[in-house]
Order: sequence, then structure tokens, then C-alpha cells
Amino acid sequence: MHPTDLPCWESGSGIEGLILQQKRSPVRDVTAAKFQKVVRQITVNVRASLEAEANGATEGEVRRKADPAKGGFQEFIRVWVDDGRVIGTASHTEIKAALQELGAFYKAQGSRTRLPLDMRNNILGHLTRAEAGLPVEQVKPKLLGLF
Repeated sequence: MHPTDLPCWESGSGIEGLILQQKRSPVRDVTAAKFQKVVRQITVNVRASLEAEANGATEGEVRRKADPAKGGFQEFIRVWVDDGRVIGTASHTEIKAALQELGAFYKAQGSRTRLPLDMRNNILGHLTRAEAGLPVEQVKPKLLGLF
């Protein structure tokens, strides 16, 4: 006898029902929201830093713009880099690639070295693809435009 021959093997019941229920779990949604927040934090702040550097900003200005991304990268490494729920997503793959490229460059060249144009464009490409892998952020309408 095969499991599909059992009467409980109907859509929404038995093992299949449990799997579907788990896929719709709010815990999974919270996890996705937390991951998306980290990816957005990294992409926004690293992009701002790279654009400031490209526009000739001082080292201090570039570092100030990049500083908020540091926490995002730390959380990504601590929580998400090996998390099976996000591995294989475009956002995970691209953030990891950007982190590896930046790490290798600064390890070889030193932390005060400006990124060459081709490297900056590669990192910006990773950030763009990471953002493209995220769902469109829903903006909640404000009550009468006041809140």
C-alpha cells in the first residue's frame, strides 16, 4: 500500500496539510522580514558609501556612510550566511558575493584603500541583484497623511 492510497492523503490534510500549514506559518514570514531588513540595510548603506567615494568624499565621510552597513554584515554572517531558509536566494547569493569581494580586496590592499572603478561596479551590481531578489516593499498608507 502506498501512502497516497490512504484516505488522509487529501489536499490540506495529513502530511501534505502539515507541510502546507508550515509553509504559511507566520514564523516563516517573520524570518523573511528579518532577512529582507538586513539585506536592505546592507544594500542602502554600502551603495551610499560607494557613491560617496566615487564622488570624491573624504575617507571620514565614506566611513560614516558605510558604518550602518557594518551591523548588517555582522548580522548576515552571524545569522543568515548558513541559514538553509535563505541559502540559494538571489539576495543571499549576491550579498555573500559582495561581502567576499570586499573582504578579499581590503585584506589584500588595506582598509584605507579606495575601490577601483571596476571593483566598485561589481559590488554595485551585486547590491542591485540582491535588492532585485527581494519582494517589493509595501508602503503602508498613512491615516489622513498625518501618521
